[in-house]
Amino acid sequence: MAKHERELSHELSTEQLYYTIVKPATLASQCSYAELLRARGGRVGPATVFVSHAWQGSFSDLAETVLTLERTEESPEDVFVWIDVFCVSQHGAGAERDCAWWNDAFRAVVQDIGRTLVVLTPWQEPLPLTCARCLYGIFCALDTDSALDLRLTPDEDRALSEALWGGEFEFDRWVSAVDLQCAHSSDPEELAAILEAARAVEGGEEQVSARVMAAVSDWLIARGWKALASLCPEERPVSSLIHNLAAFLGDQGRLDEAEVLFCEALDGRKAALGETHPDTLASNDFLGTLLKDRGELDLAEPFFREALIGRRQTLGDDHCDSLASMDNLAVVLSDLGRLDEAELLYHEALSTRRSKLGGDHPDTLASLNNLAVLLTDRGELDEAEPLYQEALAGRRLLLGKDHPDTLASMNNLAVLLSDQGELDLAQPLYLEALEGRRAIFGDTHPDTLASISNMAILLKDQGEMTTAERLYWEALEGRREVLGDDHPDTITSINSLAGILKSLGRLQQAAQLYTEALEAQRAELGRKHPATVQSTGMLSALLLDAGEVEMAEPLACEVLERRRAVQGDDHPDTLEALHTLAMILKARGDFEEAKPFFLQALEGRRATLGRTHPDTLASLENVALLLKDDGQLDKAEPLLRDVLQARRTTSGDTHPKTLATISNLGNLLQNQGDAKAAEALHLEALKGSRAALGGRHPDTLASINQLAKLLCDQDRLEEAELLYQEALEGRREIYGDLHSMTADSAYRMADLVKRRSNFDAAASLYSLAAQGYHAAFGADHEKTVDAEVQVEMLRQVARAK
Repeated sequence: MAKHERELSHELSTEQLYYTIVKPATLASQCSYAELLRARGGRVGPATVFVSHAWQGSFSDLAETVLTLERTEESPEDVFVWIDVFCVSQHGAGAERDCAWWNDAFRAVVQDIGRTLVVLTPWQEPLPLTCARCLYGIFCALDTDSALDLRLTPDEDRALSEALWGGEFEFDRWVSAVDLQCAHSSDPEELAAILEAARAVEGGEEQVSARVMAAVSDWLIARGWKALASLCPEERPVSSLIHNLAAFLGDQGRLDEAEVLFCEALDGRKAALGETHPDTLASNDFLGTLLKDRGELDLAEPFFREALIGRRQTLGDDHCDSLASMDNLAVVLSDLGRLDEAELLYHEALSTRRSKLGGDHPDTLASLNNLAVLLTDRGELDEAEPLYQEALAGRRLLLGKDHPDTLASMNNLAVLLSDQGELDLAQPLYLEALEGRRAIFGDTHPDTLASISNMAILLKDQGEMTTAERLYWEALEGRREVLGDDHPDTITSINSLAGILKSLGRLQQAAQLYTEALEAQRAELGRKHPATVQSTGMLSALLLDAGEVEMAEPLACEVLERRRAVQGDDHPDTLEALHTLAMILKARGDFEEAKPFFLQALEGRRATLGRTHPDTLASLENVALLLKDDGQLDKAEPLLRDVLQARRTTSGDTHPKTLATISNLGNLLQNQGDAKAAEALHLEALKGSRAALGGRHPDTLASINQLAKLLCDQDRLEEAELLYQEALEGRREIYGDLHSMTADSAYRMADLVKRRSNFDAAASLYSLAAQGYHAAFGADHEKTVDAEVQVEMLRQVARAK
């Protein structure tokens, strides 16, 4: 190519080189340049390296990278590179490069060669990371277990090292550029074929991007460690690189490596710069954040506190960094259950931002949201609502209705309204947030998937179980695809889906999901991580519902022990664990052993959350129900009346929890023989449930059953039969025939029609009940055995006749 020296002295892209030199040189022979060289006696052999590069990139960079590779090989003479500009002829029609070609022929070339070199130039914004052909080629190398070699030219490599040392390099910027769905190609048909090929991969384009992103991240981390190792011991801990690399390691989930670097940086900066230097305080913040993300809240707190104290002293209370430290410390204190301390910090941050930045500044609106979240956690929903409303109104005005922060505020307000029982008011906000996120981010963005999951929760609360289940599945499948099976959000979706399957009586399927979530968290986070502890509690509760009390108890004890050790005796999560263990003991029939746990949970909630918090009222109601089940009706009645009065005052007459308490009090009065008062309460509960939740909601069907039982006990069998029939039809529609709730309705209906001497109908209903109990609890469960005995007795009656 001597005659082209003048052209090559100018900076040509590979594409320009092809059209100005390679294509004219091969026009007469209508072949590839490699074939032309072979015909002229050039050195051409089977390829040992597949070269992936962007045609828009500098050809001299491509050539220099290849030559550098050759010089570093033990046997340079054995290196033969496959470069498309030289090895592929574009004269004539050629083979059609459709989806099948990329999945089969292209992939086979990458696999057969066995080694792929990617030319990552220019280092500031590597073109291959935004090129569809290059991204798919990297994926094929990874997916076929081919060797992958990411390289820069020597000059570019030095420039990258200098950027790393100077703290100018943004790790996330490189990685975030990897997105096959946004990648380019000069040929629209080629781009369409590559995207179609990627969709045929399990996980689709997102999986292709994720695999490439992980490979690029690993390479960057290795370069970061290499650059860090080249610094002298005095420079390392005070360099920007050590923080940037540690933060990137943390983002990649490599928390142990990140912690080592953050600790080194903090110790070095304290020694070199002093404890109150801004960089030292930043190191405290970084290390505190990492520990918080690992769930080690008690270890994170002192680092956040030291950062806040230092910033108050050096920068002042109203500096933006001081306010950020207040938020960081408040989050940890809130998670530790020290809500009073957290609230003081949130109030201070909000007040300072209002006075300094104004009420409509984004940071002020974020402070409003933070304080509202804390008040929600404390059960102070009425106090939280105006803050959420103000934050949403401010963000709509300042940022627009489709801004991600505005959509987040819609979602938060909707959650609060749902907690208040205002499901009709929550629904349009959930829908607006979901539609906005689908439009902006797409169907599989993490925020969209969060909205889908929240919408499922609302529909579940409204009794729309089938639609809710479908949305839970959509959220889970999306998170598995985009985030992976072990991501915390995926685990949340697994637990949420398990929750609705549990409600639908599909306990075995729910147990499999809860177990999957728990095993993943134990492997990834360890047994002591808060998320793992939470999943342990969920599985324990499911086992309790399934009647597996002996299996549930050790898990509940493990949860309680961990909650007490990390969060203290009075944290709401600890009190919830106490409550769960008490329910297990009660289910086992150990009323006396359960009672102190119920009482301890009650007293703790009264002290921590207040006497009218929903959790406090739940504890008081469970103490009352324990007394009722133990036959102490006179002691239980005033407690239930106190709960009912508090619920009417705080939540309203038609809140689902109020209606549940009305039913419980009705049952107690029925047991006391006060049928008239009991009927009035059951009628109120049923009327409220029909109006608030609809006729097919599980709570409404439970109310129908309660009233029917009362009427049956009064020998008002015709009225009772109509209600039992409605409840049975509703439960078959919602749960199906193999659910324990359907079985309960069938059994009650069978008892009634048997009393009316309709033995054939009774036998059919007992048989339906037996099938449901068998599916839910197994063949040996007492309910299954009893229902089957009833069927056999009625068959004997029929044979006798």
